[in-house]
Amino acid sequence: MLASAGLLFYGLNCYVMLILFARRARETKSRQRLLENAWGVAHPAGESANLPKITTQLPLYNELNVAERAIRSIAAFDYPHHLHQIQILDDSTDETCELVDRIAAELRSAGVWIDVVRREVRHGYKAGALNDAMPAAHGEFIAIFDSDFVPAPDFLRSLLPHFADDRTGLVQAALGAV
Repeated sequence: MLASAGLLFYGLNCYVMLILFARRARETKSRQRLLENAWGVAHPAGESANLPKITTQLPLYNELNVAERAIRSIAAFDYPHHLHQIQILDDSTDETCELVDRIAAELRSAGVWIDVVRREVRHGYKAGALNDAMPAAHGEFIAIFDSDFVPAPDFLRSLLPHFADDRTGLVQAALGAV
């Protein structure tokens, strides 16, 4: 009987988790609809002046093997280029510098808003690079990726509904004025 009672509680816990998941999924879909109505982003590739500016920061240090993949995956985001600032924070002391400059120039010529930030003195490691580049960030939101992470192209658009106000559908910046 004791084992049966334990299995019963375990089974009920699974059902509770499924119900909570379904409720959260409905809330997220509702927020997405509010954003589509407020911003006019029903078409994923649609340009909209109402979307917030986002700055994506990618700190690098001698990461030749993964730098190009990371930069190109961030540049491939499904987000208007004029509203998405990419900051490559390169503290490298090897061939990564030349690779980053070449890729940034190529992407810039394709219309991508990309800046390469280098420091003379490397203090604070990658966190120091992020801190030093923050005054040059133009975004209302900041997305930070490590070089070994390859985000999906719809990452920014799928993330924004989680910051939406349920009443207005507008995104509220978590950090205030950046």
